[in-house]
Amino acid sequence: MDKKPVYFRLERLAIHWFSPVSENAPVRTPVGMILAAAVNTTVFYSIVSGSEGGEFVVNNRTGIIYTNKLLDYESVTSYVLRVQADSLAVILANLRVPSKTNTAKVFIDVQDENDHPPVFTRSLYIGGVTEDTKTFTTVLKVVVTEGQDSFVIEPYTGVIKSAIMFRNMRRSYFKFEVIATDNYGQGLSSRADVVVSVVNALDMQVVVSNVPPTVVEENKEQLISILERYVQDQIPGAKVIVESIGPRRHGEGYELEDYTKSDLQVYAIDPLTNRAISRQELFNPVYLVLLLKCSAAARLIGLPWILMRFLDGKILDINKEFQPYLGEGGRILEIRSPDIVASVKKAAQAVGYTEGALLALAIIIILCCIPAILIVMVTYKQRQAECAKTARIQMALPAGKSTGGGAQTNLYEELGDGGM
Repeated sequence: MDKKPVYFRLERLAIHWFSPVSENAPVRTPVGMILAAAVNTTVFYSIVSGSEGGEFVVNNRTGIIYTNKLLDYESVTSYVLRVQADSLAVILANLRVPSKTNTAKVFIDVQDENDHPPVFTRSLYIGGVTEDTKTFTTVLKVVVTEGQDSFVIEPYTGVIKSAIMFRNMRRSYFKFEVIATDNYGQGLSSRADVVVSVVNALDMQVVVSNVPPTVVEENKEQLISILERYVQDQIPGAKVIVESIGPRRHGEGYELEDYTKSDLQVYAIDPLTNRAISRQELFNPVYLVLLLKCSAAARLIGLPWILMRFLDGKILDINKEFQPYLGEGGRILEIRSPDIVASVKKAAQAVGYTEGALLALAIIIILCCIPAILIVMVTYKQRQAECAKTARIQMALPAGKSTGGGAQTNLYEELGDGGM
């Protein structure tokens, strides 16, 4: 009778740790080898557990274990196989019985490989910079390794910063592609587009609420998503961007600050034009296009169709959605223009009053001068007429003839002018 095979040095090698196997290893890659010793018999190897999915196979005669499928570290990071060794006679007689003397555990770790490129959270990033933005001001953050001349990108943080000044560039925009590469620039890559629009205070509005700035800051993402949804009802895909969050500014010239309330200064970018949506479109009466086929062209040329207020008119609805984030009693107080815009408006009004007074004075002066001008004109015409008559009289007198008083009277009568 054949002797039952046992593993070589069983007490020390009952558990086997093989080297990690790359998840990119092709099928039939050798993983390791199991050896069993027996006398006067042929050893038969088989995997009895741990490879239910068929990931590994063992050569029945040599004991070499191979991969049988492509492995995936993200699905399974390690395997524990139980390999059994029996004599060929036992296999043929169907008398296989696992025991401590003819089975061993094999531990196989899967080695993670760089087989997944970086994934951007969105395919298009939209940001904005004001005309007075200083250089090296943070604009937005993505995972990138390249940029362009107007902006610089920190290669390991993905922070995009301005590299130039944007004076007098309102309504302009910059569009460029960013690349994220893992393994320190040597691995797989992914791409995304970035659009940065140049804006100024004329494109912004301030949402004033009765909660401290810290509350708004903590719930910024949720509040902006609510505002964004209302804006997108009218301008699909519009992106609302936060310019600043601070205490409420009030008083003459907005020089006073109230930290129990907050100012949330925002603006919106139209992805179709890559430009800021004007305040008239965003918070005041806006032009809507009824025909969907004409909506894109209408937005580009500003075609006036129907005027409608959609944020100012929906403050109650917005307040209801803000309630869970602003807390009990928290609400929007008003939506107003930025401080600088309001100050300019007041200055313009003051200038307007001065101009009006000067204009009124000018009108009074003109009205007073009109009679004097008319008198001068009438006097001038009368003088011209007298000069003309005198000239005709002198031409009608004979040469060398006296021009006494009586003759002059008769001459006037002859000329048909007896009114002198």
